[in-house]
Amino acid sequence: MKCVNISVSGYVQGVGYRYFVSRIANSYGIKGEVENIDDGTVRISCEGEDDAIEEFIHAIQNVKKPVHIADFKMSFEQVTGKYKKFTIILGNPDVELAEGHATAAMYLSNMDEKLEQTLEKQDQTLDLQKKALEKQDQ
Repeated sequence: MKCVNISVSGYVQGVGYRYFVSRIANSYGIKGEVENIDDGTVRISCEGEDDAIEEFIHAIQNVKKPVHIADFKMSFEQVTGKYKKFTIILGNPDVELAEGHATAAMYLSNMDEKLEQTLEKQDQTLDLQKKALEKQDQ
C-alpha cells in the first residue's frame, strides 16, 4: 500500500479536474480526497495498492484541454487507512454552482467550435465531390 499527497498547479481549477481525478481514483480503487486550494492549486491525498497508485498518478497527469498542468508535486507518506472512499471536498455552494455552470459552458463552447470545424471540412469535401462529378459529366 502507498499513500501519496499531490499538489497540482496550472489551469486546474474551474475546468472539472477534481471530477476527472475522482473518476480515475474510483476506477483504480483509490481512497482519498481532492480539493481546490485558495492559491489556485488542487490538492490530492490518497491511498491504494502500489500498482494502482502508480497508474493513478500517471493517469491524472495525462489530461486533455482545457486542463493544463504546469507543476505536479508529490510526497509519499505512511499509510494511515483513514480514507474509506474517494471524496471531492467542495467549497462554498454558490461558488461551486457558478464554477460548474461556467465549466459546462466552456465545454459546450469547445464542442460547438469542433462541430463548426467538422462541418467546414464536410462542406469542402462536398464541394470537391461536386466538382469531380461535374468534371466526370463533361
